[in-house]
Amino acid sequence: MAVPDGWHVIDLQRANQHPLWGTFSKVYPVLAKDLEDVLASPGGENIGYLALELDLFPKPSVKTIALVGTTSLDDDMPAETVIQLLSSVIESFDMFPVGTPDFSIGTTNGFHSIQGIVTADLRSQGLFNAYTAVTALRANDTAYVLLVATEAKDVKAKQPLINQIVGTFRPE
Repeated sequence: MAVPDGWHVIDLQRANQHPLWGTFSKVYPVLAKDLEDVLASPGGENIGYLALELDLFPKPSVKTIALVGTTSLDDDMPAETVIQLLSSVIESFDMFPVGTPDFSIGTTNGFHSIQGIVTADLRSQGLFNAYTAVTALRANDTAYVLLVATEAKDVKAKQPLINQIVGTFRPE
């Protein structure tokens, strides 16, 4: 995925080596701890990159978040089963309340995909009530999952940015 200039990208598998991680951990200690817990859990090695649009002065300073991960799929797993898998993973988040995901099957950037929207109340993380666009691209036995979250009240203004990021998302 390509994020706009000025965004900060952190390889979560090496987060503690990134200069921004220390500051991020101090400003958003709950979110940083929750991310570290997820990374240390089974499947945490499948979470790849965190990209942040920052505005350092207002609170919250994080304006938009993009998160990329992967998950293995059976070759013959139907899209409906992938939707159930994604829904169960999202609904299992106990760090913060999430809404019921709304997914559909389609094509994104030439790949079979599942797209959807989910809300998440990230205020306990020091952030905002989030509108999150979810895109899962299927390439053989892997789903590449992109979450792009922004403040729900700003979603209309941010929709072109979300579309731009999703439009560049492709498996490596």
